[in-house]
Amino acid sequence: MRIDHIGYAVRDICQAIKEFRKLGFSFEDIVDDPDRNLYIAFGENGGYRIELVSPRNKGGGVLCRSYFKAGRKYALSFLLFE
Repeated sequence: MRIDHIGYAVRDICQAIKEFRKLGFSFEDIVDDPDRNLYIAFGENGGYRIELVSPRNKGGGVLCRSYFKAGRKYALSFLLFE
């Protein structure tokens, strides 16, 4: 078993992309997923892949809401295995 990518819940996907780019990550275009009320972006750096997930609006994305109630900026959300 191998980790395919790591998912992070983030408050602001554009700001998170800027910060991860400083760490050497490059990103695909942001995906707007209105069905789940999320923005999603995949990034890669030296074979490491991440997925950033951000709510589209204040009440958006069940995945993100609980993390941000505690005042977190970023939160490890999930690991996806191959």
